[in-house]
Amino acid sequence: MRSSVKRFLLGATAGATGVVLLALLVGQIPTTGLEGVDGRMVVHRMPLWEKAAKFYIRHREFRQRAEEAAGGEADPQRRVLRLMEWTRNVVKPIS
Repeated sequence: MRSSVKRFLLGATAGATGVVLLALLVGQIPTTGLEGVDGRMVVHRMPLWEKAAKFYIRHREFRQRAEEAAGGEADPQRRVLRLMEWTRNVVKPIS
């Protein structure tokens, strides 16, 4: 291999290693999450990587539920009406 290619590969490897190490360090930053349970707030302490992973999983679940509730409706106005109807039928007031 030519020296310029070797130099590029070495730089790319060093850069990728640095990014991975930085992500591991940043991912360990302590954070908190709040959860409402029985009318009170519960504080959960967790590292940043766990909070980000939970956010991503929750995001995917909400998107899936919204798609199921909309029933595959393509028209935006009819989609909103289906989502409102689903919300009215499923979400019950807290007594």
